[in-house]
Amino acid sequence: MYTNNDIRHYMSSDKGTVLVGSEPHHFKIVPINIYYNNEDLVGDFEKIIPLVDGYDKSISDTQNFRDLLNMSYMVFKK
Repeated sequence: MYTNNDIRHYMSSDKGTVLVGSEPHHFKIVPINIYYNNEDLVGDFEKIIPLVDGYDKSISDTQNFRDLLNMSYMVFKK
């Protein structure tokens, strides 16, 4: 685990997670590696957001229609 001052190494044991050692680093911040997915810097999920939104709207419309049918009454007049 990286902190602002050191790198901590942990191991899993019967007693839980145990700190087994640490070593200092001189970054003064938690280092982050950036991995570029593509040249446009667009995530995989962003490409299908319109499809998910359309699916959600379709399901919502279907549910609303069913609710309206469930709440309707049949009236017979003579």
